[in-house]
Amino acid sequence: MHSHVFNTWVTANLLHPFVFLIGGCIAEGGGVDCFAGMGLALIAGLMVMVVSFPSLVAAWIIFPLICKLPFTTAGKFGSWFFIATCLPYLNGILLVLLIGDTSEDIFITSLAVSGVAMFSVAMTVCIRIKYFFQLFHQPQIISNETNLV
Repeated sequence: MHSHVFNTWVTANLLHPFVFLIGGCIAEGGGVDCFAGMGLALIAGLMVMVVSFPSLVAAWIIFPLICKLPFTTAGKFGSWFFIATCLPYLNGILLVLLIGDTSEDIFITSLAVSGVAMFSVAMTVCIRIKYFFQLFHQPQIISNETNLV
């Protein structure tokens, strides 16, 4: 189970700089100059891996609890999707508090900081849906040879 959470975290962090670049290109209206910040986005992507470590730890704690819920596999996936997408926002609140911004709009600032990460996590969880369902698929074990006929 921890490998699923780790692989999802790594995939989201690898996807994050590209989502940031594409969002920047869309905001600027396209053109050649929108990819000029590729090196900066990759450096920021490495920093995001360090900053998002609390989200990984929280997901390691929460994911086994989600797996034990008495829901269907689709319900567990919905819970995982919602919680995994909210973790970057909570991580953003923690980051804003550690920086020392105690203004009243802390939740909006946190959303601005973690919006791209939330989108990256949502895309990654959707991409890895097959692996999530494989965690709960129990292969049928044939215990008697006469069942093979």
